[in-house]
Amino acid sequence: MKALFLQNIILWAVWLAVSTITEAKVIEQPNNFHFYAEVKLLAQPWQTIQEIEADFPFLLSEAGVKGNFDKNSVRIYAVSPEGKLISDAVPYRQEGKRLIFPVAAEAQDKNAAKIYRVYFDVKENGLKPPVKNPCVIGEPNLVPNPGFEQEDEPGVPAKVPYFNVYKNCFKLDSQEFHSGQKSIMITAARPAKFKSWTLMVTTNPGPGNTAMRATPSAYKFSVWVKGKGCDPSGLVLYAVGTWWSKEKGLYTYSKTTVGSIIGKTDFTWTKLGKTQSVMPWAENIYFVLFLTTKQGTVWVDDPKITLQNIPKLDFLMFNDKIAKEGTN
Repeated sequence: MKALFLQNIILWAVWLAVSTITEAKVIEQPNNFHFYAEVKLLAQPWQTIQEIEADFPFLLSEAGVKGNFDKNSVRIYAVSPEGKLISDAVPYRQEGKRLIFPVAAEAQDKNAAKIYRVYFDVKENGLKPPVKNPCVIGEPNLVPNPGFEQEDEPGVPAKVPYFNVYKNCFKLDSQEFHSGQKSIMITAARPAKFKSWTLMVTTNPGPGNTAMRATPSAYKFSVWVKGKGCDPSGLVLYAVGTWWSKEKGLYTYSKTTVGSIIGKTDFTWTKLGKTQSVMPWAENIYFVLFLTTKQGTVWVDDPKITLQNIPKLDFLMFNDKIAKEGTN
């Protein structure tokens, strides 16, 4: 398991090294795929796994194209605003009508809106070879370090603000985890006293910080927790979504209950989740977890943030490099 995990990390690093998106890199447009559609996604300051809805048979039918969709024909490329391909083919995973793929990190806010072009075809135009992905593609997630697997230094997870501030009760645990190889173990420093633990899973907005960029949509937030020796009166998990607009000078937050576990001192890994709306003017957002219990130990793993409304491919276009005759 550990060897496989390390192998995937290396493969990701290799893929990222050869596929960095820059305006200077222009890729020749494929000339053997008859159709394509485009979608816009918001890149974060860190690499994310994102998803889009892609109903290829519907797109073909709406465009009056006759033929059977070739599921092996899908190819994804990043595209410049001028319509130039600026990345090598992006690895992806297809689940039903969803395409799941990595979106490269973008440091500049002005360049955060990314266009992705998805090429595809019908079987009648010749079967295409399947894509061989260089790495395992995980679940969609906008959290910068979702499984706390990356470390800034031994025992300190990357991109988890203020972890060191609470190191008297926070610990990166490699013995107990929901998935991967690590979780964050939180132990009450004074079990007899009511305590609220604060765990940030994205960087807080503000000057100089690489905060999560917001889109005018609702976000789905979830996390897995496990407890031992907790107060039976209840563990309550709150999430605070905070919105920031530097341009408008606005800053506000909303606290919502993600979930609770009542009447249990010990409990196995349990998923808690909630949907959180976003202010339409928000430029940035961050999520903070507040865990309340009077005693015991809680493990936290796999925080996940995704869009409630998945972006989708909604308009088929013909590849200009191929004559349209014979495609319908």
